[in-house]
Amino acid sequence: MEYAKTCLLKNRKALISEIALDSGFVNDAQFCSMFKRATGMTPTKYREQVSANTSYNNKIKKTPT
Repeated sequence: MEYAKTCLLKNRKALISEIALDSGFVNDAQFCSMFKRATGMTPTKYREQVSANTSYNNKIKKTPT
């Protein structure tokens, strides 16, 4: 699952189905089900939420004090 999380964030243009197959799942439905069970959110929601938080945190770090 950690590999899938990394793939979701590194390659934002990759389809969920591609990441599912690369991660060893039979199909994207199985992947999404297992991902949600493990993280509490769908792969798409995870990608959006973590990306938004990362962008926000990067803006804070770049702001001069």
